[in-house]
Amino acid sequence: MRHLDPRAPLGRLGYVLWGVSLASLKFALDALLANVFGHPYSLLFYVDPSSAPLMHAGVATPYWSALCCVMVPFAALGVTLTVRRLRDAGASPWLALFFFVPFANLLFFLATALLPRVRRDGVQRMPPASPFRGMKETEALPGKPRSRAVAILYAATLGSVVALGGFAVSVGLLGKYGYGLALGTPMISGFVGGAFLPRLRPEAKSGDAALVTALTFVLSMAFVVLFALEGMGCLVLFVPLLFLPALLGSAIGFAMGKSMPAREHALAMGGGMTLLLLTFGVEATHPSYVYSPSVVETTIDIAAAPDVVWANTVSVADMPEPTNFPFTAGIAYPIRATLETAAVGGVRTCEFNTGFARETVTAYDAGKRLRFTIDSQPDPLRELTLYHTVHQPHLDSAIRNRVGEFELLSLDGGMRTRLIGRSWYELRIAPSFYWIPYSNFVVHAIHTRVLGAIKDRSETSTKVAYRRF
Repeated sequence: MRHLDPRAPLGRLGYVLWGVSLASLKFALDALLANVFGHPYSLLFYVDPSSAPLMHAGVATPYWSALCCVMVPFAALGVTLTVRRLRDAGASPWLALFFFVPFANLLFFLATALLPRVRRDGVQRMPPASPFRGMKETEALPGKPRSRAVAILYAATLGSVVALGGFAVSVGLLGKYGYGLALGTPMISGFVGGAFLPRLRPEAKSGDAALVTALTFVLSMAFVVLFALEGMGCLVLFVPLLFLPALLGSAIGFAMGKSMPAREHALAMGGGMTLLLLTFGVEATHPSYVYSPSVVETTIDIAAAPDVVWANTVSVADMPEPTNFPFTAGIAYPIRATLETAAVGGVRTCEFNTGFARETVTAYDAGKRLRFTIDSQPDPLRELTLYHTVHQPHLDSAIRNRVGEFELLSLDGGMRTRLIGRSWYELRIAPSFYWIPYSNFVVHAIHTRVLGAIKDRSETSTKVAYRRF
């Protein structure tokens, strides 16, 4: 029973062979259960918590129960083997808890399999300025100090596991883009990477901790793009928001790892992870906060009479292909709009390059004002991903257009018209102060495209009419 003894070290090759064998058997049993119970099966279930059957207990209880019965012995074996591998690598066995982090555990398995074997042949001495100096001054190191590259890579991998796990829980399980994802996850992932670095390499410097944070970002973003959980465009927007909390967490973790003995270090690490889980728990039990920014208004003056502008407003003819930002970056753009019934209650359809928006007219004052609710909308953008068929979660909930309005004001005795476009929308992504300027910019860009098309057609038709006259 040596294989089941968590105290017995396990080398890299043995860990890989055991892991591949158990994973293959687990995949086969899961596929068999799916076939027996008449459910779909996909390898993507293991990397996408939102579609994994184990995460939806109430959908099919017998099938879910059977999956749990198969999962328990494999989880027990997996944790035991991981603890043995961590002992062989001189790392803390408590790291085996990352085994249960959804999606991100794949990266953890890879990093654990690559860790070199080390011998326990050193002691750790508390720095002279350490607040723990009065405690036991020496204790066993996790192992022989690693090279700088290995220590930085493994610390960044652990930080990435926390970051990806937070993403999987927040987006995959909860379906929310809240403060747990925007602030809690980067801070705790930076904290974990920074805290583990000096445990792996006691002589590490603060610059190494900053490098760990940067590498954590690179690894996390690479995994997210590889599995098409987010598009590259959105990730670029996320970076300024996430990097500062990550650096702060890294600095705190690194300082703590330099001064704390192992036992207090483990307690602090557990406290940080618990805090992150509590943040997600609060978000799970409370409804998502809906931000309703002020109305977005765009104005344009047109050298045409209001009745001419009105005719080109209620139904907008085909607009040319855009060549300007942000549409060239994937933001959805309107192509045409048609009004089926010129009255309150009438249906208006606006076609975008990503689909159709269905609208219901709520105010119709010919030549002056058209107002409508937006009952359904297409995807707000086409993500830059490696796979064109993948639908990112935030496309359904992050931003919802609610009301649109056109108002016409007569100028110069009816010779010119001021056309005003207004939009009201809701934002379900935190923090609002960061995302509202981006969303307002996009709404203004859409307004400008539509109002510009109306202006061009109205002024062109007016010039033609003058020539005929």
